[in-house]
Amino acid sequence: MSNNYKIVADQSCPKCHHRLRLAAALGGDGGAPNEGDPTICWYCGEYMIFDANLVAQTMTTDQWNALSQGIKLELTCAKHRIKRDV
Repeated sequence: MSNNYKIVADQSCPKCHHRLRLAAALGGDGGAPNEGDPTICWYCGEYMIFDANLVAQTMTTDQWNALSQGIKLELTCAKHRIKRDV
């Protein structure tokens, strides 16, 4: 089994409030996340970004605008897959 995730402190999605215990960064190597890495809630599709404590926070417009086009595309595609599967 690949170790491309990290167990994070118990937290909830800031939008849908589903419990989040595992986290993975999107883009790059897809490994365990670091501060500033973008991610998405796999329940509702909320775009989030990890803070210094690896707590996922809702992504601001400025943070979204700072992402590369490739990461934006990856997040958008993931959100469409989530919405399709719900």
